[in-house]
Amino acid sequence: MSYMCQPYRISLFLLILFSSIGLKAQDLVFSQFYNAPLLLNPAFTGVTQYPTFTLNYRNQWPSLNDAYISYAGSYNQYFAKTRSGLGLQITSDREADGILTNNSVGVYYSYTLEFADDNYLKIGLSGTMGQSRVDWSRLIFGDQLDQTAGYDPTVNSAEIQPGNLASQYFDISSGFLFYNKRFYVGVGLFHLNNPSVGFRLNGPNDIGIPLRISAHAGYQVDLWDTKSKYPSFIQPTVLVTRQAQFTQVNFGLGAQFGRALGGVFYRHTINNPDAAIFYLGYKLDIVELTYSYDITVSQLAPGSGGSHEIGVVFDLEVVLPPKSKLNDCLKLFR
Repeated sequence: MSYMCQPYRISLFLLILFSSIGLKAQDLVFSQFYNAPLLLNPAFTGVTQYPTFTLNYRNQWPSLNDAYISYAGSYNQYFAKTRSGLGLQITSDREADGILTNNSVGVYYSYTLEFADDNYLKIGLSGTMGQSRVDWSRLIFGDQLDQTAGYDPTVNSAEIQPGNLASQYFDISSGFLFYNKRFYVGVGLFHLNNPSVGFRLNGPNDIGIPLRISAHAGYQVDLWDTKSKYPSFIQPTVLVTRQAQFTQVNFGLGAQFGRALGGVFYRHTINNPDAAIFYLGYKLDIVELTYSYDITVSQLAPGSGGSHEIGVVFDLEVVLPPKSKLNDCLKLFR
């Protein structure tokens, strides 16, 4: 019986993927969103004065046959003379042990408006080239299954197509971020052009990637060594993401005490609890290392294995002299 379960799971995956009018996958959102700010809001482009590079890795529900494995890398920098920020974001997402992969490369730009009393408004825009690909050779279809024998690899399904099936698309996103030395609030709008990523070979086009709205806010409480390269602070934070009929709420507390980092968050999907998130990190001059673990509290808890994330940040601003005074509350994102 256990041998037959896996083909039926894959068949169910196919049924959802191809029989629907469109592909309605949820966007990649890291638990360490502070280490992947461009995926949170294009307006986070240019929050550092020197080049900053980030690497992200996420293994979600590892006990379920590598259900979701995600990678991301980014570059981010602010140019004071033009009040502009530039960024580059690369992502790769593997689902069902690589049966479905999603890759993207995005270019990001932001412009900063400065008001009285150290109040700022950043407006961001991004353009992304993406590709979704299905490894057709690893799929199992209904006409290859038998009630008694199980999967029969000698049967050539009528659904089999040669090679991989891929879909390319161009995506446009935007957002704004208002902040000062105490709090920030922002909204990111992703997939404004509703790009099509359907795999259907015939029939009408899919409805495209649904709009994702990312609303977020935080309040920074400085503790000591506020002018140090390694300040100490705590920051209550809330993140609300809405895409199609799916809503996700993250809220919790992030903190830095000198070189040490830590925090706890809780993620809820409105209808169901999802996960409790704990993270620890340490700053080694230009390198910051962060590990987080999601404790699954939904119905998947008994056998999911939780979720692991590793974040690596290379920030030259720590060892080079500051170009200008930064009097804001965005230390959590640096």
